[in-house]
Amino acid sequence: MISFRNHNNRTVEFSPGLNVIWGENGSGKTSILEAIYSLSIGRSFRTSDRKQMIQKEKDYFRIVGKFESQGSKSNVAMSQLKDGRRKITFNDEAVKGFRNFVGRNPVVLLSPEEQGITKGVPAERRMFFDKLFSIASHDYFEALTEFNRVLKQRNSALSAVKEGHQSPTSIHPWNEPLAECAQRIWGMRENLWEKYSNHLKGVVQKLNDNSVDLEGLYSSKALASKEDFLITLEKNERRDIALQRTMSGPQKDDYSFLFNNEDIRQFGSQGEHKLALILIKLAEFKFIQELNDTTPIILLDDVLAKLDFHRSEVVMALLEKNVQTIITTTNLVNVESHGIDVKNTNNMSLYLERPCSN
Repeated sequence: MISFRNHNNRTVEFSPGLNVIWGENGSGKTSILEAIYSLSIGRSFRTSDRKQMIQKEKDYFRIVGKFESQGSKSNVAMSQLKDGRRKITFNDEAVKGFRNFVGRNPVVLLSPEEQGITKGVPAERRMFFDKLFSIASHDYFEALTEFNRVLKQRNSALSAVKEGHQSPTSIHPWNEPLAECAQRIWGMRENLWEKYSNHLKGVVQKLNDNSVDLEGLYSSKALASKEDFLITLEKNERRDIALQRTMSGPQKDDYSFLFNNEDIRQFGSQGEHKLALILIKLAEFKFIQELNDTTPIILLDDVLAKLDFHRSEVVMALLEKNVQTIITTTNLVNVESHGIDVKNTNNMSLYLERPCSN
């Protein structure tokens, strides 16, 4: 990591098993997880503006990661300049799009930054599942990318009509490709959701706690056929022009979670939200493991200190044998009290001093 957050020039080598990064808040623990996540997903989980990750008074950052999975090795590098230019390379070849990049070295992140999955608005849950399904399926990633491109064009046409720059006929060329992409996405979402939902049911059953039931629901806005969707677009054209955005399609789908038969977003307690998020992420791990035929790296960002022992046992279920896991904590006691032997020679422990604010 070069000029990345508060890491001026740091190299970290991880154990293939358990790794614990500890130190005071602001020492850069989460930034290391952010670097790993960015090299896996192509973006940060903390900000949508990569320029914010550049160290103060520096002109760029560069992060490089070397990955190995099932005997296959790869290296990923990401650079970001203050002027907005960026570069990502996979095995020293420039990556223009994410199609052949996303999903190669998957990670599962459990962090307070992910609370929007159970607490947030529908867009946050769509973003989570779109990312997850894109990791699992290149076809889904391509369909979603094309849908978003066409949707953006149609919305631009709607705005131009509303402002009097174009006639309503300028909207029509985008309806057919939008309908085609929408039907593809709805079909794949149904299939992928069923697989994910089955894994969620499995981890809830594995919890073996009769007082806990977590169910996921997918609320699709799918129409029976492309023709039906085209009719809907035509019918709602005036409304779409008035709002300057398309109000029908997969971008309006929602996912929800019921904790003991109640919508957790509306009725869940803090403890229920924490437990639900753990189960959701454990199902994510199993889902990726099945569909990608590879084992994700697990990133736990200061999670154990905020959990009681019962819930920490659920987290520990993530720490399966031969799974690389990277944990951050402010104090080693937080992990040692949960039965983690940081002194084991197969594990790695890294202490970070606090040079400056993150």
